[in-house]
Amino acid sequence: MKKPSINPFRFLFIVSLFAVTSIILSACSKYNDKVTPTSAAKTPAMENDAYAKLSQANFGSLDCSTLNENALNTKYRNKTIAKYGAATGPWYDGLVAAYKSNPNAYSFNPAYAKIYNYKSQITSAIQKGAKDLALSYCTDNTPGCNAQIFWSSYLKDAIDVYLNPIKTAVANDGTLTSLEKGVLNAVIQAYYDNFDEATNYYATDGKSCFPDPSWYGYDSYQADFWGGMGKVIRKIINIAATIVTEIVNNAVYGAVLGLIVGVPFAGVGTLAAGAGGAVIGGFAGLVVGINRCIKGDYVCLVSCI
Repeated sequence: MKKPSINPFRFLFIVSLFAVTSIILSACSKYNDKVTPTSAAKTPAMENDAYAKLSQANFGSLDCSTLNENALNTKYRNKTIAKYGAATGPWYDGLVAAYKSNPNAYSFNPAYAKIYNYKSQITSAIQKGAKDLALSYCTDNTPGCNAQIFWSSYLKDAIDVYLNPIKTAVANDGTLTSLEKGVLNAVIQAYYDNFDEATNYYATDGKSCFPDPSWYGYDSYQADFWGGMGKVIRKIINIAATIVTEIVNNAVYGAVLGLIVGVPFAGVGTLAAGAGGAVIGGFAGLVVGINRCIKGDYVCLVSCI
């Protein structure tokens, strides 16, 4: 019986075609895996891993149900009472109600014009520093960009570039009274005292509790894992900048309210009343800032300043 003959050229063609096809299919498979994440990847568990990637540690996640206005006001009302005594609970309530009713109640009062002028400079410093840091992060989906990390100290240092000259100006401003200087120093201290809680606890751990900023551009899961870690970090910075801006706004409001009506532990027009009002206002400002973020009403960083 005659053995079937094999054309060597035909055999080589078939083998080559098979090899090329395998390479193409393999490349396409890898491409599709990279660009289109599976449904399993779009889970809260995977999102938490993004925080671990930020600092090679597990940041965990915040229970978003705790971020309602009543619960937050109860938390910081209790913190006020723990610091100054039970009588300050109602004072906290009055401050919250007054600010909600008219946040600009004292903004145009000539008696407090210098304080409000410096308040504007402080909030501008916060947003300029935050913008500088946010824009320093690349957002491409590359190994280098996805290896970026964020610490709250980075944001604090970036803001201090603009805030330190203001602190010096307050100290050297001969037109300010000692009372005005004391109030402004208390407002700045309220910012520092609440900074880490605003940035680490709410902005970082609670990042997924807040809507994406308008500049985000697309689904947060896509941004977390396939659009560049820089977008995740920029969102955290935007949340933090919004909250600490409201800490300053409310600290000034609380300080002026303290000067006008006094506080349970200090009389009208005294530094103790102004400084105490700033501290309590700082607590209330955390709540206002968080509510602002929940509504997606962030301070403008990426496209506005």
